[in-house]
Amino acid sequence: MNNLSNCYEQCDYYYYFDNDYDFHCTNNFSCPKEYPILENGRVECVKYDLTGLMQNFLLNNEINITEKSKTEEIKYYDNILYLIENEFTSENYDTINLDNGQDDIL
Repeated sequence: MNNLSNCYEQCDYYYYFDNDYDFHCTNNFSCPKEYPILENGRVECVKYDLTGLMQNFLLNNEINITEKSKTEEIKYYDNILYLIENEFTSENYDTINLDNGQDDIL
């Protein structure tokens, strides 16, 4: 942060950035209560996983679009957009990657 250095300590287990963007290593192979989710394919603990949330939504709300009316299809996709917007604007959304110039892609 602050363009001083982009180097961090090599953690033996997992790591996370707190609300002040301070870097922390965990003491074991578990994430702290405040950052309970281990990011897929990484060793970073985060507050939540938007991609996982979307996958769960899609699995639990699967529809066969060919058998649904246009109104039902629109409602389905509106729900997806609502979920995404709700997560991006919630206080739980971890903006550290965006703050570091990285995109958050679903």
